[in-house]
Amino acid sequence: MNYRIRPLKADQIKAIANRTKYKEKISKELVDSITTMSSLITKEGMQIQEQAIYLSTTLANRLPKSLESVGFCSSLAQEFLSQNLEALYLAGREGKK
Repeated sequence: MNYRIRPLKADQIKAIANRTKYKEKISKELVDSITTMSSLITKEGMQIQEQAIYLSTTLANRLPKSLESVGFCSSLAQEFLSQNLEALYLAGREGKK
């Protein structure tokens, strides 16, 4: 069964940074890097949960270690999963057959 997984967009990433009070300056390069990574992992064939974890941990390893960066990375993973709930549901139903 085909289901479409949507990557994160730049405006979502900036909103998450503002919402999580991520104090490091969110540069255009960082936003571009996250959107690119998000787009690439949707094509990798990983399960959706694995994609969210990969996105979060890869980014966490690239950012300076702080409570704010952990919150930012975890919120990105949550946003990625929530915008792909339908695909996650369909993948789960497909696995039960």
